[in-house]
Amino acid sequence: AAAAEPGGEILRPLRKRALPPWDSFFDEGSASREVLYKKGAASEEAVVFAETIVCGVDGCKAELAGIAAYEEHYACAHVNICSECRRVLPSCRLLGMHVQEAHDSF
Repeated sequence: AAAAEPGGEILRPLRKRALPPWDSFFDEGSASREVLYKKGAASEEAVVFAETIVCGVDGCKAELAGIAAYEEHYACAHVNICSECRRVLPSCRLLGMHVQEAHDSF
């Protein structure tokens, strides 16, 4: 039921429209949050969104045009890294083969 405000306005109860977390409505915000997490941002309020994104992971200074370019850069340059020689490999399988061939003492 609607309630009357002292000024004569009628207030209607708000209905909460629940969307599931996987709904496409949240895609842009989820992508932005993921970039902030990867960049190590302490709080989302502290980051000002700009057209270019500077990587900053392990001293990387790559400047990228948008979230998609950043995600591609992150996947290519910061995921499959040899802990011994710091070489970047294109896949987890190739990283495992590299470690076995180059760094195993057997």
